[in-house]
Amino acid sequence: MSEEEDYDGSDDELAPMVDGLSGTLCIIILVSMVFIFSGMKSVEQYINYSELRFEKVQLDLKNKLLSFKGGIHLSNDETKLLSKEFKDSPGNKIILSGYIDKKISGSKEKNTYNLLYVTSLIKSLGINKEIVLQQGTSEHCPGWNSCIYWDYK
Repeated sequence: MSEEEDYDGSDDELAPMVDGLSGTLCIIILVSMVFIFSGMKSVEQYINYSELRFEKVQLDLKNKLLSFKGGIHLSNDETKLLSKEFKDSPGNKIILSGYIDKKISGSKEKNTYNLLYVTSLIKSLGINKEIVLQQGTSEHCPGWNSCIYWDYK
């Protein structure tokens, strides 16, 4: 007998199982993609990123204040100034307080976005300090509808 005769057609026996596993894998991938895309859409709607307007930013290091309208987008010069400010700061904790006027639609989500933007900026600059985020008040934002101010501990 040759080797082909000993094989006894096991390919035919495994074919339905392989087809079933391939089909199952395709279904799992398809379902995963649906969840990923629906999750991305939910996140985009939650943040209301499309509603943020990146306008003028005013940086006041003396008063530890970053004033803006809408969303924060810092220039390279402003980023360097903030980097020096945070690196030279006393203590090992930076407390960021954010405020956006409640009259602005999605103010809470926009405030969260702006605070996370500054937090990610601090971390990307390699500043290894604890960062605390909190809701700010309007008294620190004279003439502006949005601001982030900070303190150190």
